Amino acid sequence: MSAYAFTGLIFMLAAGAQGYTGFGSALLAIPLLTIYLPMKTVVPLVVLSGLVIAAGLSLRLWSKLAIRKLAPLLVGALPGIGLGAWLLGTLPAAVLRAAVGIALLAYAAFGLFARVRPRRLHAAWAPLAGFGSGLLSTALGAGGPPVIVYTSLTRWEPDQIKATLSLFFLSTSVLTVAVHGISGLTDMQVFRHFAAALPGLILGLYFGIRFSARASPALYRRVVLAMLGLLGMGMLVF
Repeated sequence: MSAYAFTGLIFMLAAGAQGYTGFGSALLAIPLLTIYLPMKTVVPLVVLSGLVIAAGLSLRLWSKLAIRKLAPLLVGALPGIGLGAWLLGTLPAAVLRAAVGIALLAYAAFGLFARVRPRRLHAAWAPLAGFGSGLLSTALGAGGPPVIVYTSLTRWEPDQIKATLSLFFLSTSVLTVAVHGISGLTDMQVFRHFAAALPGLILGLYFGIRFSARASPALYRRVVLAMLGLLGMGMLVF
């Protein structure tokens, strides 16, 4: 099987996971892609693909969106995106790979073991979460953890959380794609793999969304989190 076929299969699985559970496409795709692609190709590729996934979910959940909840996250994301692009262009691939491994382990541990109790958070936490997400999105292609942890601690309705996250990821993906393009990080190899990924992305997202309406994703979410933890350990060890 060619590298492009592997890319299509990986993104079909990743998009299906996000359509079903609302998270996980980048976190699933990155460690698998880095088996045969360099990090500086993987990150722009994952961000481009994440833009398609976020656009599909945003259209589906548009009516649930609360702009006043989204704005502070985006304000914080802007400087984080700039800093993340600089880090991606500067840091060695081994450092970036280790950082992804640590992020995967930390996020999996939080999702599996933390007992989250919704609370009233200070307004300053929203831009801080946005900053962390913008930085991780541009530098590592995996900007989900900071804003997912933040929204899980709020008292928002589940549909509001999913809609806000989807449009946040769409907005930051657009900005990140622009920054990667200006920085010269998005090259023809990225576009070739993106073209190979697109059919699988659309198919995976379609079936993920369909299945999410029929069954509770709670067990599947825990399985995905456990797999993310194992992938994170693998990226640190190998």
